[in-house]
Formats: sequence, structure tokens, C-alpha cells
Amino acid sequence: MDDATPIPGIAPPRGLSSDEILSMEDLPVSMTIIGGGVIGVEMALIFLSFGVKINVVEMETRLLPFMDKSISVFIEKLLKREGRRDLYRCPSG
Repeated sequence: MDDATPIPGIAPPRGLSSDEILSMEDLPVSMTIIGGGVIGVEMALIFLSFGVKINVVEMETRLLPFMDKSISVFIEKLLKREGRRDLYRCPSG
């Protein structure tokens, strides 16, 4: 898919779209997901369930920043229990 945003210093020279990630034939050892919104959290949950080490990069101070804070806190605790690590306030572009 050619509409994924280029990310300087990343090989391939752009990130993968959610469609491309879900079409991978082999699981990576680790994955960094840029964006802690609904799709990013969904991808984190999917790949954590397969044992992939996950980092989530989010510009805001919490995951799911546009949802009710209680939902965000609940999801963050759930993901942390599963071994996910977050990097907040990290602009990706």
C-alpha cells in the first residue's frame, strides 16, 4: 500500500499500514505502533496476544486521548499487564 506516511530513518522508508501489518506472513519479535488511538490500540492488542513485544508512540499524555479518561486508564492498565510499553508525547513527524 503506497499511502502510508514516510518515516525518516525507518526501513522500509515508510511505516506499514494496518492492512499490510495484518497481511504479514511472519510475526516480528517486536513492533512499534505510531498512534495510540483506536486502530493503534487494536493493533497492539492483536500482536500482544501473539507474543510480539509492543511499543506505542503517542503524542498525547495517554492512549485513546479522545475517549473518556476512565476508558483510557482501563485500557492502559490492561495493555501494561500484557507487557506493552508506551512512549507518550513523542511526535512522529
